[in-house]
Amino acid sequence: MSENLLKYLGIKNVRTPLPLKYDASSPFGKVGIQNPLTLIDGKTIRVHEVVLGIIMFYKEPPAIILDPTCGKENYQFKPWIESNILERLGYEYISADIKPYGEIVLDVFNLPVKEKSVDIIVYDPPYTPTARMGKRGGDYDIVIDRTPNMIKKYYSEKVFKEFYRVLKNCGIVLVKGMDYYYPRNSDNLYLFIEQVEYRKYFKPIGLYIYRYFYSNIPLTRYRCRNWKRPIQNHTYYLVLKKK
Repeated sequence: MSENLLKYLGIKNVRTPLPLKYDASSPFGKVGIQNPLTLIDGKTIRVHEVVLGIIMFYKEPPAIILDPTCGKENYQFKPWIESNILERLGYEYISADIKPYGEIVLDVFNLPVKEKSVDIIVYDPPYTPTARMGKRGGDYDIVIDRTPNMIKKYYSEKVFKEFYRVLKNCGIVLVKGMDYYYPRNSDNLYLFIEQVEYRKYFKPIGLYIYRYFYSNIPLTRYRCRNWKRPIQNHTYYLVLKKK
């Protein structure tokens, strides 16, 4: 991330700026610039390829990408960051988190970014009742279970109002999420699309289903044999365009 880019965005609390290297050529050629399929087979296509393919279809470079929740080591962009392919394609990527795991620290409810300065927001909030534990889980004070209200606040109108403010005209938000059951072994289904309060500020223009393939599906089915609900192995990517 260059000093000029930080100044342009109005961001001050930077951790470790990365040098920008723009190269219009790419060894991958026209990677992802084609109509993405709405049902994506995760057996052959990895998550980072899905995300980049969707981004390139809706917003060709040059463009500024803000990832406000995943941090620098996120699996959606890490392979592309390490290969410098984002910069070589013409994208400037900014990783962030509420704790110091990204290049900057920010809160999605109050983004320290000036108005109309970002082209794309890739939003991967906490969207499942079962939280991932570990160091980041400890830092966030994450418990084993999140309630539906805890999850829904990350999809609230307040969040999308902030996204609307910092996005340029015709800017894009790529929102990740999934349907879930709460409690886990019940038939109380909460639909992802009903959680997202985007309608005042954004128009939906695409919805993609990414199907995960797990090697332990037989074991999962056995453990859940008494549950009266299906086993979920997919997530959604909802594409929203600024009104």
